[in-house]
Amino acid sequence: MNETLVALPAVPEPNTALGAAVRLLGHASVLVVGDVMLDHYIWGDATRISPEAPVPVIDIARDSWTAGGAANVAVNIAGLGARCSVFGFIGADADGERLRSILREKGVSAIASPGDGTTIVKTICQVSLAMCSESMCRNASRPNRNPVTAKTTAKIARSSAVDRPRIRRPPRSAWR
Repeated sequence: MNETLVALPAVPEPNTALGAAVRLLGHASVLVVGDVMLDHYIWGDATRISPEAPVPVIDIARDSWTAGGAANVAVNIAGLGARCSVFGFIGADADGERLRSILREKGVSAIASPGDGTTIVKTICQVSLAMCSESMCRNASRPNRNPVTAKTTAKIARSSAVDRPRIRRPPRSAWR
């Protein structure tokens, strides 16, 4: 099976409508509200089948952590040049601090409402072993099930990410 890979430009051509929209996004302030998650990817090779059950045993080679859910949306918006904040439940735990650190590194400000713990989604990526095709198994663990209260809604409304009484007009060069 032949597959042709097409490389897309990292930034749209400036003379297109999409290019103009991306340039305008650089002048926007965006607040993302939603389920904030910490994605934990576990990478390894499937080296054998478990004697206890017909499942592959993964030798873990490395771990990686990224922003997930609404936090991932915020990181992507910031990557396009907008000033972005994200609001969601982030626990006062090591995982919550790891997520806050990832967001700071990507230029996203976190408006956290403390919850029971940070929602973590673990993804195990296995490769190798002739009888196993490359596969992925998702497992969400420790979801934060805190309800959105009136106090939480008031915190969003008071946030500096929302409190923008004037609209900033982008420079004329952004419209061309």
